[in-house]
Amino acid sequence: MKKLAAVLGLIAAGCGPEFIGDQVGQVDSEIVNGTKYTGHPAAVYVDLGGGSCTGTLISPSIVLTAKHCTVGVSVKFISVMFGNDAYGPGTWVKAVHYENNPKGYSGGPGDLALITLTSPGPTNPIPVNKIDPNGLMGIQVHIVGFGVTSEYGSDSGVKRHGWTSLVDVEPGLVYTSVKPSSTCYGDSGGPNFITVNGVEYVLAATSFGTSACGSGLDASARTDDAIAWIEKYVSLHEKFGWTCQGDGHCVSGCGAPDPDCPCASDGFCTASCSDLKTDIDCKGCETDGICRKDCPVKDVDCDPPPPHPPTPQPPPPIDEGVGGSTPETPVVDPEEKIGPEVEKRSQRPLLWVGCNIGSRGDTQYVWILVLSMMLIRHLKRR
Repeated sequence: MKKLAAVLGLIAAGCGPEFIGDQVGQVDSEIVNGTKYTGHPAAVYVDLGGGSCTGTLISPSIVLTAKHCTVGVSVKFISVMFGNDAYGPGTWVKAVHYENNPKGYSGGPGDLALITLTSPGPTNPIPVNKIDPNGLMGIQVHIVGFGVTSEYGSDSGVKRHGWTSLVDVEPGLVYTSVKPSSTCYGDSGGPNFITVNGVEYVLAATSFGTSACGSGLDASARTDDAIAWIEKYVSLHEKFGWTCQGDGHCVSGCGAPDPDCPCASDGFCTASCSDLKTDIDCKGCETDGICRKDCPVKDVDCDPPPPHPPTPQPPPPIDEGVGGSTPETPVVDPEEKIGPEVEKRSQRPLLWVGCNIGSRGDTQYVWILVLSMMLIRHLKRR
């Protein structure tokens, strides 16, 4: 709402000066710095019986546009043209019912309306976006509309397109740059297309500009903020065409993933999508370091981390004795070191100090010595 207060008189609706709408003073908005366009047949011209807007076919017979375009307008005056020039050849289909977003504001957040046609459109619808655009900042936005090309232009009624980028998001609104292209009078209700994972969606419907055409910022009403209302309306009023049962066409607003496009941005993340990386609703189910517990297959990030290997322990310290000295060598009994022969000799009597005589020959020598000494003493006495 920070930008809305300054732009109540600058609503970029697809409603001309003769439009009989609510009291906000609707104005048309057309593509500025855009080019004539023959693509996107689901982008339609909405005639309001005195003014005009742009819209988008989002299911076989339901068109999304801006609330400020339809407020106060009788359904009998509303018709839609599929084509490239409101004054040239095209397919016109009358409306049988419409409903304004009950929680939206004309020329403000939730500025959306849905129109039911008497018969299906002659082209494939384009699904609405369901994801929060805060995660899409900077994404390229393809704008399409039937408005004028300048602030005071009078060339509305021709389909034109251009490119811009998402620069800001608020509750109920997204803001896009006016460079290189922007919307102007007559583009209100028209599509802001984005492509996510190769699938094109309607991000928002053009609502107003914050300044004159080609300046300031362009504001558009978000579809994701009103998705519950959109899906309910489609389920009640879509009586034609495709179903959610696998008929070769991708349908938005299903209560479960359409088998034709299980990986589409449909608010569901299920195993029916073979590659969860391509389904923006499954963001977080891939290996990204974040555990998401509602994934259809177990998120590997939810596995407990592997146990840490045990911390290596240092070897026990060597006991180096008191004071850190090297331990003494154990004292060994000397007798344990001597051989058996030495051990026998050590057990014989010591006859003289310092002499260890232990053989038979030694004994005979001693006796000879003793007898010799006795003989010498006997001779001396004589």
